[in-house]
Amino acid sequence: MFTVETEFDLTKVTVMDETGGVDDLIVRYAEEGIYMSQWSEHDKREITIYLNDKMFNELMLAYNSKDGTFVTR
Repeated sequence: MFTVETEFDLTKVTVMDETGGVDDLIVRYAEEGIYMSQWSEHDKREITIYLNDKMFNELMLAYNSKDGTFVTR
């Protein structure tokens, strides 16, 4: 299950685990790149990573790729 919200300067997607076993993943698509956040029970805080557009596109390509090293242009 997921939601999509368009805000002034970004689009926010929240991906929810319907079983409740995993905390929500929040993805913010902003002009400068993509921010992915999730609550860390271990650290007791939200952990956020930043990907630029190229890194995000490569992540999507890698999802269905086999083992190996790939160069994208």
